[in-house]
Amino acid sequence: MNFEIERRPPSVQDFISLRNGVSWGTPTAAQAQDALAASLGGVVAVCDGEIIGMARAVGDGVLNVYIQDVIVMQAYQHGGIGQSLISALVDDLSKRCPPDCLIGLFAAEGQDGFYTQFGFTARPQSGFGPGMHGTLSELAKVKSGA
Repeated sequence: MNFEIERRPPSVQDFISLRNGVSWGTPTAAQAQDALAASLGGVVAVCDGEIIGMARAVGDGVLNVYIQDVIVMQAYQHGGIGQSLISALVDDLSKRCPPDCLIGLFAAEGQDGFYTQFGFTARPQSGFGPGMHGTLSELAKVKSGA
């Protein structure tokens, strides 16, 4: 399969479509636009003029960066596209961030092995606890005692 990696974020519609395709929720166009505008960088995989995958980076670009939304359309998975997306994004980050910048991510269940090939380590490990997350609405419930 022939595909190209382009060093740019997806369009708003492609962002929505890719996230919807992996059941990660469907943001509104305004949410997608704001999320993409706040990104530090992004890459897309293109096959025959169609966006078939993406990855983007968020964070301060100095101390912490997180890789987000690593998505490859199901019909194109297991063909090296994800590897190419991560490699290109990490390469771009290495040109704009200091060498000691922490690059983090949340791997989907069962996908941590994919990321170890790039040098990422699973948590918990010595000196690091488990990765954690919560939505603002969940955190607000705890704060209010609801």
